[in-house]
Amino acid sequence: SGADPMQQIVAQVSKYWQKQRQSIMLKILNAVFGVTGSGEFAGWANHITDLSSTSTTVGDANKMGATTIGDAIQKAVGDNQDAFQLVFMHSKVATNMAGLKLLEFLKYTDANGVERPLRIGALNGMTVIVDDGCPTTAATSGEGAKAATYTTYVLGLGAIQYAPAPVKVPDALTGGGYDALVTRIRETMHPNGFSFTKPTSGYTASPTDAQLAASTNWSIVADPKTIALAKIITNG
Repeated sequence: SGADPMQQIVAQVSKYWQKQRQSIMLKILNAVFGVTGSGEFAGWANHITDLSSTSTTVGDANKMGATTIGDAIQKAVGDNQDAFQLVFMHSKVATNMAGLKLLEFLKYTDANGVERPLRIGALNGMTVIVDDGCPTTAATSGEGAKAATYTTYVLGLGAIQYAPAPVKVPDALTGGGYDALVTRIRETMHPNGFSFTKPTSGYTASPTDAQLAASTNWSIVADPKTIALAKIITNG
């Protein structure tokens, strides 16, 4: 077809790393929301809004609605609401929001002129990323049965600090007659307002995904009102 196969491979690798970054970011978010703030940091509890039903009966009040996100971020940071710009939500929640005409999925036109929807949307001036890596709990039955729950994260500008880490001795490949793609990334993603403590065991040059996902390795170190993060739990 005349297409450059190496360019196709590079494009796929780029998508892979984008998905990996999202996965790690969601693990970190889930971890820091498991941190309990006390004393001057007790206000961190206001960053979590749980609207989920305690039974299998689910009403509109238990689902994401037109004012849910706005109410949650106001509860979290008061008049600093304009700082929030990004939302991570499960496809179940996104589909329900789109059905209510509250979420509009963005579209792009491919090389053949065909318009296709993206898994990115717009909601109240914020960008919505649809990712089924957002935490969920399955519905249960029997005594104490509950409906399925879905977690949505809302992030503000600077909520996650990012920096590439230089490679002191980069790998080198030698040879001829072939194309080689080397993909090696060293980078840091850190939630603003939190401190990470190195685990006493199993830690090498950098934390593993499991260590980043453990709430016990994180502690809050800033005024919660300055942390532009909010977590919303709903039944859809």
